[in-house]
Amino acid sequence: MTSAIRELVRGQTKVLALPTIWVLHSYAACSQHAPNEHLPIPIAREGLAIMAGLYWDLGEADTTMLTHAR
Repeated sequence: MTSAIRELVRGQTKVLALPTIWVLHSYAACSQHAPNEHLPIPIAREGLAIMAGLYWDLGEADTTMLTHAR
């Protein structure tokens, strides 16, 4: 993770006043947001699986931690 991304995540965490997780699911040659942007289907599926698993795990976690953070 670059220092610019780290600073962005820290800023979002402060603004939202919530713990923030930055999950990158792409690859260097994807040309994200460029005119020739592309995303191969296997990488899209992998990203969806990662995020579904993350949301599942967060839903299963003990939520008392979130109420104490406020």
